[in-house]
Amino acid sequence: MFLPVLQQIAQPPLPGYHLAWHDEFDGSTIDPKKWKHWALGDRRDAVNTADAAKLDGKGHLVITTSRPKMTEDTTRVETGGVWTAGLYEPTFGYFEARIKWQSQLGHWGAFWMNRSPMGDPVGDPAKGGVEVDFVEYHRNM
Repeated sequence: MFLPVLQQIAQPPLPGYHLAWHDEFDGSTIDPKKWKHWALGDRRDAVNTADAAKLDGKGHLVITTSRPKMTEDTTRVETGGVWTAGLYEPTFGYFEARIKWQSQLGHWGAFWMNRSPMGDPVGDPAKGGVEVDFVEYHRNM
């Protein structure tokens, strides 16, 4: 018998686990009690903007990448993300997300966690923490 995905994931993963935090992304704006826009401003070859991470009103967080025209001859890559730094920072647990990956070339989607502020000080993971990648998807072909 086929069960829709939502019914399949509604059960706790193991006895003793309980739901400590969640977001169903209902509503029209990102909940500022749960999320912050991630690393706004210049980031490598792109610019992270708040407009690139928003809710679609259908229960989805949508993170986009675009290349707006800046001048007659130049464009820039704009993208975004969200994180829970300073709002919810668990040390351990069970983490789950439903993700639809991008189809456009060049995107690099990810679901990960890190200690805030990760990398401060640089080169000392005992103090600055590390990034834990649950999954990354880089569309390059």
